[in-house]
Amino acid sequence: MAKQIILIIFDCLRPDTANNPALMPFLNDLKKEYMSFDAHSIASATNFSMSGMFTGTVPLEIENTWHITEKKEPVYLPKKLNKFYTQYITSNVVTCRKFGFDKGFDYFEDFLKERPQVGANRQKLTRFAAFMGNKLRKTIFYNSARKAYFYLQEFLGNNPNLNLGLKIRFKSVNDAFFNSLKKIPAGKDSFTALHFIDSHTPYLSYKIKDKNIIKEAKRLTKELYGDKGDDGEFKTFSEKDITFLKERYDEEAKDTDEQLKEMVDKLKQLNKWDETLLIITADHGEAFGETGYMKHPLGEVSNLNHIRVPFIIAGGLAKDLDIKKANNGLIWNKDIYDIILGVADGQKQIQLKENDFVRGVRKKNTVFYIHALYDPVKKEIINPVPPA
Repeated sequence: MAKQIILIIFDCLRPDTANNPALMPFLNDLKKEYMSFDAHSIASATNFSMSGMFTGTVPLEIENTWHITEKKEPVYLPKKLNKFYTQYITSNVVTCRKFGFDKGFDYFEDFLKERPQVGANRQKLTRFAAFMGNKLRKTIFYNSARKAYFYLQEFLGNNPNLNLGLKIRFKSVNDAFFNSLKKIPAGKDSFTALHFIDSHTPYLSYKIKDKNIIKEAKRLTKELYGDKGDDGEFKTFSEKDITFLKERYDEEAKDTDEQLKEMVDKLKQLNKWDETLLIITADHGEAFGETGYMKHPLGEVSNLNHIRVPFIIAGGLAKDLDIKKANNGLIWNKDIYDIILGVADGQKQIQLKENDFVRGVRKKNTVFYIHALYDPVKKEIINPVPPA
C-alpha cells in the first residue's frame, strides 16, 4: 500500500497547551502511544518559520525574504518529493500562493479563490501586501503604507486577524483534505501539509454564542493589533484581560483536539493509518504577557513561550522509526524537513543534523533580529538549554 506522510501545523500552539490533557486529551493519547519531543521553532513568526521548515534552512540563509522564490525552489519540499503526489492546504493567508507557497505542489488550496466566503477583497489586499513587502520595505514609505493597509483591511472587514468571519476553521481544511485524497493516483505515495489557523487570533471558539463574550473578544482583539496591525502586542493588558484571552485561546485548543481526533478516526476507517506518518507541530508558540508582550512579535524573543513548539510523530509508519537527536540535544521544527525526506526514502533511522544557528543568523547581520534566537533587548544569541 502507498505510504502517506501528513504534516500538521497548528498556528500559535504552545507546548504547555498541547501537553495539557485537560485541553487536548487526544493529542496527549497520541504522545503516549507514539513519540514526542521538546522542540523550538526556528523563527518567531509564521512567514520565516514556514519558509524555513519547507526548505530545511534557517531564516535568511538563502536570501533576505521569506517568500518562496526561484532561489528557494530547488530545495522546496515538494520539489524534493518529486516521486510523491504533494499537496498543501493552508488556512493562513501568509502562506498563500501570492507569496509563492504553491510552487511545485500537485494540489494547493489557500482559500483565496475557491472559497468565496472569505471575501472577494481578501485576494486583492493580499496582492497589495505582497507588492508592498517587495517594493516598499526599504523605503521611507513602508510604515505609512503598512498603516494604510491595516486601516483599509479594517474598513473593508477583510483583516483575517480581526474578522471572525474570515477565519478558516479546522473543519474547512479537514473537508478539503479528505476531498483531496480522491485526487491522489491509486498506489502513489503522497505528502500532505495541513496548516490550521484555529489557535491564532482572533481567539474565539465557533461554539461560543454568548454576545458579551463575543463583544469582549472583538474589543481585545482590536487592542492586540494596534493602529498598524501589529504594535498592540506591546500594550499593557490587565491580568483580567490576559486571563480572558487565554481562556478563549484554550477553548480553540479544545476544539482543535476534538477535530484532530475526528481526522485520525476517519483515516483509520479508510484503512490508511497503518501506512501513515503523521507529524504534528506548530509554526511558533504564543506569548500571554509573561515578559511584557503578547502574541508572537517578529523581533522579540525574551519570552520563549512563542518559539517553543509541540512536536509529535504518530501513525503506523512511526512505530519502526528511530529519530536520533543531534549532539546538542535540541530539536527544531526545521528538522521536519530531514525527517520527511528520510521517511520518503525508506529510512528507518534518521540522524538529525547539528544546526549552527549563530552562523546562519550572522550572515545577514543587518536583519538577524528576525531569527528566533536573537534577543534584541540583551543583544545576544539565546541558546535554549535542552531538557534533562
